[in-house]
Amino acid sequence: MKAEIFRKWFEHAIFPVITVTAEGVVSNKNRSAKKYLPMLRRGADAIRRLRGKMPLAAGTDVEIIGDSPYRHAVVFSDEGGFALLFLSRLQYPDAENVAKRIFRACGTELSGLFAGAPHGETEPPLPFGRERIYTDLIGIGMGTGLSADACVYDIQEIMQALSSRLRGAFRCLGYRISLYDTFPAWDKKYVKLSLYDFIFTFSRFLYILMRCSENGTVGLMCDCDESSGCHILRFTARTAISAAAVKKGRDTVDFLARLAPECALELMLFKNAGDLSRNTRLSVDKYGKFILEYRIKYIEKPILQVKSLDFEDWELDFAIKSFFHEIRCALKSRTRKS
Repeated sequence: MKAEIFRKWFEHAIFPVITVTAEGVVSNKNRSAKKYLPMLRRGADAIRRLRGKMPLAAGTDVEIIGDSPYRHAVVFSDEGGFALLFLSRLQYPDAENVAKRIFRACGTELSGLFAGAPHGETEPPLPFGRERIYTDLIGIGMGTGLSADACVYDIQEIMQALSSRLRGAFRCLGYRISLYDTFPAWDKKYVKLSLYDFIFTFSRFLYILMRCSENGTVGLMCDCDESSGCHILRFTARTAISAAAVKKGRDTVDFLARLAPECALELMLFKNAGDLSRNTRLSVDKYGKFILEYRIKYIEKPILQVKSLDFEDWELDFAIKSFFHEIRCALKSRTRKS
């Protein structure tokens, strides 16, 4: 891999990235890999630390042995060797299915990731009152529209479970999540979605607002817009972002990339996921609050097959605890640096 490509896309990415030779020897790693995967040092035999498809092959997913928060990676071919990307979305229980979606969209060569990448110099990030969090929490599901594992859920049940975990979750670190009306109307509560994609997207939007917040407070509410047939998740925070800056934004995803430039790679990689640009609205109200709205279509017809949530299920509970752990670690890391 060319040094300039590695520096531009991988060196400051928060998820670990490791390049290895055809024999499986680690040749390069980014800052996140040094922090979360210290056992995979340069010159080490990576294959000894991995379980999965042996030997390494492009277009496969692998898992590292250990208790690192980043254990699953996708393998791309790269100039006679391989690049292992431990994307955040892969750390959920459905990692194998997500890996297949990534390869279908981008192919198995690393160059396929940058097919739609912008050329030339990127725009500077927007100014902030003070930098808050430096972690990768923006990943979103692959594909356009719903994935194959989309099911009908009770959005009220999902929001209730998430809200119960958010109350006071980050208070000891100086952040407060203000929950308003997070329970939609009972007669319009059914939605069709991929649950893990939704939880992941929810956590990333929460990250963006926490990162931008000037006072550490983020508001969350869920509203029902009958005119568009959607539930609207509304995240709010007092930031240094102006209404003029939002209006100048050419594309929602590009604007979000400027809000969190350290996550530009995943935003570029997952740009078409879930019609993000179409379903997300950004604005600044008359009081100067930055507002991020995410719309989810509800189902009005009677539903017979609704998938019930059992939050005692270890996989779903793990998915929710995972993004909480990511945010807490990032906040503690920023506190130590400041």
